[in-house]
Amino acid sequence: MKLVIDTNRIIAALICDGASRKILFDNRFKLVSPERALLEVRKYEKEIRLKAGISADELNLLIDLICEKISIVPKEEYEKFLDKAGEMIDDADDEPFIALALATSNSGIWSDDKHFFKQIEIPVWKTSDLMEKIYEGEIL
Repeated sequence: MKLVIDTNRIIAALICDGASRKILFDNRFKLVSPERALLEVRKYEKEIRLKAGISADELNLLIDLICEKISIVPKEEYEKFLDKAGEMIDDADDEPFIALALATSNSGIWSDDKHFFKQIEIPVWKTSDLMEKIYEGEIL
């Protein structure tokens, strides 16, 4: 199952070894994200380290591991869809994720961010939805 992963799920996987990390490291999922996601992660490094209780070196190692599991897509590959994305969602920070979903073949966006659920063109998968798929063995 190929999904566009939102930054909030990457940050959740960095903070604790829970459902988001389990999904992220499950090889049945192919994850892609716009380059903006890494910039956002770096922007919140200090907060992530504090919440996770880890050092800067440990966080960098974890980010490296996660980046091996997520294909980061350069803006050039989805930028022609940014205008349409802006019409579909009211949060400008989320536009690159919508644009990437429009630009690539995928099963939707993985996010728990309520903004994504306001649009209806692209399927949005919550973490709980994906965990249910894992436990039921129904990964597409």
